[in-house]
Amino acid sequence: MEMSLLLTLMIYASSFFVLGLFMLFCKLRTQGALFSRGFLFLSVFGFTHGIHELFVIATQLGVSATIWLVFFNLFFLAASFFNLFMFSVEMIRGVNWTRGIPIGAALMWTLSIGMIASGTPPLEEVYRFSSLLARWGLGFAGSFLSGYAFLRVSQRFRVKGLSKPARNFILPSVGFFLYSAFGGLLTFDISGVSIYALRGFSAAIITITVVYIFWNTRTVVDHLEHLIK
Repeated sequence: MEMSLLLTLMIYASSFFVLGLFMLFCKLRTQGALFSRGFLFLSVFGFTHGIHELFVIATQLGVSATIWLVFFNLFFLAASFFNLFMFSVEMIRGVNWTRGIPIGAALMWTLSIGMIASGTPPLEEVYRFSSLLARWGLGFAGSFLSGYAFLRVSQRFRVKGLSKPARNFILPSVGFFLYSAFGGLLTFDISGVSIYALRGFSAAIITITVVYIFWNTRTVVDHLEHLIK
């Protein structure tokens, strides 16, 4: 395994671990607030996707791809995208019934995995198809809708005459839109640039910008409460 790839994967995983830890901190500071549920989903996304990347690192380092390694790798990948999807629903609507959309997508993914595995294909094929389904069915939608949600909140701030938070909320939307492409749709290198580097770059943008805008958590959440209700 090349040192550059290992470093890229470590940055990728670390970015989402930092995101998970920071959003957990935000969740604890906003107990009972409407938007705090979104903080929890984004926190779980960060932790679970960071763990998934650790499994990827282990595989790249030559650890044997046993059935349990593949299972937990796929589980944390799908779980992370499911929570990102749930986060986007909370940001856009904040209405209970809309949670059924990502839940339905997750159930479809689980059913598809069972159908693929029942044919007893090689373990590598199960992983390849299952990870593609998770990325296309949950990852792309969750990332794209999260980007749209931040953009939508930015527009609402602008309507209220709050220009600074309006500008700030555009920043994470860029990261999520990029991640919807590199983490949700594409699985190959682009013009010689590793797909892991592109995903890591997107993850860093998401983490840095989310930490920046939610640093004064209570103030931002108070504004969001009025926008989402």
